[in-house]
Amino acid sequence: MSKKDGLIERIRQIDGKLKFFRNTILAISSGLVWSVYAMIENKADEKIIILASIGLVVLVLIFIRTKSLEVKQNWLIEELEKEQ
Repeated sequence: MSKKDGLIERIRQIDGKLKFFRNTILAISSGLVWSVYAMIENKADEKIIILASIGLVVLVLIFIRTKSLEVKQNWLIEELEKEQ
């Protein structure tokens, strides 16, 4: 396998991870919206508030991971362009 093929494979792997993380961000965000709605309507007990807080922390961590993967993917694309 040449270096070019390795770079292309790595870019595809990162693209798959990014799709997964973006779908996870969407799912957690929708859960947070429902949690906020329950809090506004005074239907939330402390378990929902704790769960929403944990979800928010996880959302921020996934967002940071997504951004680092995007930076890595851009770097790999630049390396691939140098190879051509």
